[in-house]
Amino acid sequence: LEALDLVDKLRPELIFLDAMMPRVDGFAACVETRKRPYGAHVPVLMVTGLDDTESIDRAYKAGATDFITKPINWPLFNHRARFLLRYGRIQRKLHEAMDKYGIANSFELYQGTHTSAVAVRFQNYVLPLFSKNLCFGKACK
Repeated sequence: LEALDLVDKLRPELIFLDAMMPRVDGFAACVETRKRPYGAHVPVLMVTGLDDTESIDRAYKAGATDFITKPINWPLFNHRARFLLRYGRIQRKLHEAMDKYGIANSFELYQGTHTSAVAVRFQNYVLPLFSKNLCFGKACK
């Protein structure tokens, strides 16, 4: 649990959790991480020898952003970690922009239910920039 206290203090860009840790399993650690102010949005990559559907579902329900099994395929791990780092930076920028424009949650934006002129401008100009920088289906520079 000492490591959980470090999440808000150190503000990591990415957290790796093993599902099978000695004192607290990775699932419980992930749930607790998500309760922390900074931990709510930091990407969490669950690393485990468990590859059954129940364990994978449990990891995502606990708040994991992604899941990779052991033995680790290191090239795949590298790609996933790089993507999650990029995703985390974009997520932080999105939340900063939402705070700046006074938008409570992203659901309002995606559903088009936030009608202020600022929100409409945010939808039309800021969100496309984030989508472009996620680089789905192609390599980012």
